[in-house]
Amino acid sequence: MGKLRVLMYHKVSPTHRNFLTVSVEQLQWQLDYVQKHFTVVKLSDVIAHVEKGKTLPKNALLITFDDGYADNFELAYPEFKSRQLPFCIFLVADFINKQTEHDGIQQQFLSHEQIADMAEYTEFAYHSLAHENLMQIDPKDWLQHIQSTKEKCAELPMLNAWAYTYGQFPKHHPQAYTTLKEAFKTANISVAFRIGNRLNQLPLAHPYKVQRIDVKGHNNKLLFKLKTWFGKLFKKILSLL
Repeated sequence: MGKLRVLMYHKVSPTHRNFLTVSVEQLQWQLDYVQKHFTVVKLSDVIAHVEKGKTLPKNALLITFDDGYADNFELAYPEFKSRQLPFCIFLVADFINKQTEHDGIQQQFLSHEQIADMAEYTEFAYHSLAHENLMQIDPKDWLQHIQSTKEKCAELPMLNAWAYTYGQFPKHHPQAYTTLKEAFKTANISVAFRIGNRLNQLPLAHPYKVQRIDVKGHNNKLLFKLKTWFGKLFKKILSLL
């Protein structure tokens, strides 16, 4: 049985690094590394795996970005294009085409023109209406929230996938999780992504809680390699050495 690895990025900077931001130099090295050791797949490939049983290749790896910052176009996209690598961006519907406050600072997000210009190597999906925490919304309103997010993005080339803001979903509440799954199915969302920092066993048994590995700018090359190959299990492996 194979495994699917999913990397989660947010922002790219010419030189700055933090827990949400990698530098261009880091991204270049990381893309070269995954291109050498893995088969980078599209989000649409993962959706086809869930919906139609399409087989994913050996060492399949999906690259995702959250929120839809303008630097994804200005700094990340040229690196993907030059390597002919696909990736996807989960967009916050109300942030598109805006400079707005997020995480306590003013930030620039992707414009409609930038989204269109990235179409050759980039796919897009949903990351909430206004970056709300799903667990702070009444479960009876989840379907409306999902549908409102989709309606806001109706003119964009969106795929039927969702990434949980803050990685939050009702993982410890089975009844609420069932409600969420039904809301996704009604809204034609086929797959949803959490964090978790684990590899995903194929075929995907739980398409609404696909785990991603968070890529942090303050992690060095060795840590990136270990997390990409083993997820959070690398800590246990190191403890045995």
